[in-house]
Amino acid sequence: MRLRHWIPVLSILLLPTVTGCGSLGSSSNSDANSDNSVNVPAQQWIMSNPSQKSGIIDLEANYNDNDGGMNFDGYSNGAMTVTVPKGWTVQVKFSNDSSMTVHSVMVVPFSDRTNSSFTPTDVAFKGAATPNAESGTLNGQTQTFIFTATKPGKYAIVCGIPGHAALGMWDTLVVSDTSTSISVSTK
Repeated sequence: MRLRHWIPVLSILLLPTVTGCGSLGSSSNSDANSDNSVNVPAQQWIMSNPSQKSGIIDLEANYNDNDGGMNFDGYSNGAMTVTVPKGWTVQVKFSNDSSMTVHSVMVVPFSDRTNSSFTPTDVAFKGAATPNAESGTLNGQTQTFIFTATKPGKYAIVCGIPGHAALGMWDTLVVSDTSTSISVSTK
């Protein structure tokens, strides 16, 4: 079993802002891993704590070989949608499973999802990117960032490494006025 599957459990133990009566979100697809090594329900990549209006999203770059490894948790080209209630504080825990390529993660306006390059000022919300998103995170490293989803709308979760988002390494983030917990759906 990969260590990443334990991250939400460890986060509850180590992060006081999400302790308490957290609940898992929902998913329409329970198998993002086409290499058949482990079938992990997508809802295990998120933790939601409605009482504290906060949650955790666990993203792993190059989770499997889908789209040549240019994916988050096995999804790319908008096949995964994470929905977050407006006003919630979100902690993103990002890890890179690629042994050959650096990756990063940023939340940007949806219209920018396939840009060939990004800068730190391109983020949709203050703090919504891994440190040094344009230079990336090495294999086996984990980086964390926290942002508040202040504006409802449709955004993109992208890799900030030049060219990666243009190759399809992006998924969707929706900030919703009506949601009461963080959820994930997949195509």
